[in-house]
Amino acid sequence: MARLLTEFIHGDGRPVAAFDVNYDDFALADWLPLHTTIAKIADTRGQIALFDELIDNDDTVKIVDIGAWSFERFFGLVHELDFMREARRRALLPVALFVADPHRRSAEAYADLQERLPELVLVPVCNGAVIREQQARECFPARQAGGIPVRITPLQPFLKTFIDRPGFSFDKFLRRPANAENELHAWIKSCFLEFRDLEMRLLLEEMKSTLQFVADAPTTSVPLPSASFPLGERNAAERHSPGKLRKQGRPVSTRSVSREGP
Repeated sequence: MARLLTEFIHGDGRPVAAFDVNYDDFALADWLPLHTTIAKIADTRGQIALFDELIDNDDTVKIVDIGAWSFERFFGLVHELDFMREARRRALLPVALFVADPHRRSAEAYADLQERLPELVLVPVCNGAVIREQQARECFPARQAGGIPVRITPLQPFLKTFIDRPGFSFDKFLRRPANAENELHAWIKSCFLEFRDLEMRLLLEEMKSTLQFVADAPTTSVPLPSASFPLGERNAAERHSPGKLRKQGRPVSTRSVSREGP
């Protein structure tokens, strides 16, 4: 999942930085070495280095690949460091893509994450080869509008072997000239379209929140003369206006966290 998402962002012409925090299986770093940094969260130094990167609003999409070993530790740190509040202060939107699994422990981990981090946009990923969409919707309910499941259709076993070859790139495969679209073309396009739809849902939700903020803002019937509005205060007001906040932040996939790779 993290590999697909990283290639989608990169192929879209946007800067992206991926972080592989798995214990001993750095698959994402092996697949995308130019975009991936191996991050260690077992010690304080590694934790500081990773979260300093994630909280930096530098117009780069940050993607963290989290496996079973690092799952509890990573989100425990997000909770302990009050990462969500700091992200909100910096106009960042953390999003977690949670790969759904029919096992009971997977649904329990999802529910626990919703309870511990209610501000986190938690999006279940329904891999058709692992779990039925209806079961995913029932066992992994969404709280936010952007939390509608991302659907990944099953891939034929021989094509799975093909994409696991060293050096294979989803984005480059799509860009390669072809006489006709094959099954793999269609599969990659459907995955990328799911990511695009997710971005649009998140954008619409952010716009809705901004419009609500404007509607609820207090107003005054006494206009201030321009001469009494010092330059510093005017600039400060402009910096914190809803429009400016929307431009400064990356409301669409600004921070994505993938629970595991494909």
